[in-house]
Amino acid sequence: MSKLRTYLPLLLFVCMQVFLSCEKLEIPNDEYASNTEKEGDTNTEKNGEDEGDEPPAIEAYSVSDIRNERFTNTEDVYVVGYIVGYVKTSNMDFCRFSRGDVETNIVIADTPIETLPDKCIPVQLSTANIPCTETRTALNLAKNDVLGQKVRLQGDIGKYMGTYGLLKARNHTFLENDFDEDEYEKENGKADNETGNNEDDNAPENGDGTQDEPEDDNTTNDYPDAPDNGDGEQDDDNTTDDQQWVDLERYIHSHGTEDAPFTITDLKTTLPEYLNHYGASEIGHAGMKDVYICGYIVGFIPKGYSTMEKTIFSSEGASQTNIVLADSPDEQDWENCIPVQLSTSSERHKEVRDALNLANHPENYKQRFIIFGNISVENGYMGTRGLESARKYIPCDD
Repeated sequence: MSKLRTYLPLLLFVCMQVFLSCEKLEIPNDEYASNTEKEGDTNTEKNGEDEGDEPPAIEAYSVSDIRNERFTNTEDVYVVGYIVGYVKTSNMDFCRFSRGDVETNIVIADTPIETLPDKCIPVQLSTANIPCTETRTALNLAKNDVLGQKVRLQGDIGKYMGTYGLLKARNHTFLENDFDEDEYEKENGKADNETGNNEDDNAPENGDGTQDEPEDDNTTNDYPDAPDNGDGEQDDDNTTDDQQWVDLERYIHSHGTEDAPFTITDLKTTLPEYLNHYGASEIGHAGMKDVYICGYIVGFIPKGYSTMEKTIFSSEGASQTNIVLADSPDEQDWENCIPVQLSTSSERHKEVRDALNLANHPENYKQRFIIFGNISVENGYMGTRGLESARKYIPCDD
């Protein structure tokens, strides 16, 4: 007992020193902590910008990012775009802006109304693993009506179809289609006006408070190269306005499909005009192989002849090897027609020949059909540009 009395003051002194040396512990406010954590998650990018830090990493690249090589890594990236079509063969020149029978790829763009290949990227639909297979099953245009849908895709950036594309697409997510076509056209129209109609503050006045138009071909909507007819008006037939060629390119790349087949006029006029302007090779260019054309069967070229001048506008005495198409069922001018080769090189070719030739089916005379095949080079078939290797046909109601 005496020992306890001796050491008790010392023990109490030690305990007091230990207590005073300890920091005060605060119990966190759960609600405040939770809110702070949420703000940190959602405002990371904003905080980084406010503090002058480097811009945050891009969560998903746009199509233009890929086209312009604005990417810092190539593996396991995300890309957002609209499904606008597919590639028929192995090059972006063969883009088809429609649904088709290809399951191995799709084409995406930054807008759902894009029809220019150089503003799109190809997406490989692979079967390398389960996620890839699931994406292929859900997105291929042969079996899915997803044209115009906005999607986010994971994949690897690499060379594909002659350009940069997304390889082994996987983990797809459909996004809300927030594209406003009216607003898009309005903004683009406004941009054109702003760049094309600005007045020069230093331009001399005419005395009436107005200024002379600048002598710059790019600042007016007129066609500078169109010839003057002598009456102050220009002939628009030979215009070289940039927008004209853009529209022509859009037309070529968005037609030749089952839903929008080429007409005979396209093959006779529009396609040559496009090829001449762009200097494109006639072999292997989009619009030349695996395309659909539409026209009325108006005649045939008899046996023993190989030029369009010998066209017979009738079904009597017809050959089984060819037919002649026109945009009008009453056409009588061979220069407004194209020949169609009816081959027997495969079962598919034989089916078309057996169904369409006028020798066996005179009732097809002046009837309209959509036919699938390859457009020949200039002077390539019957001395002109025609359709070879016809291997599918679709009767038209009208």
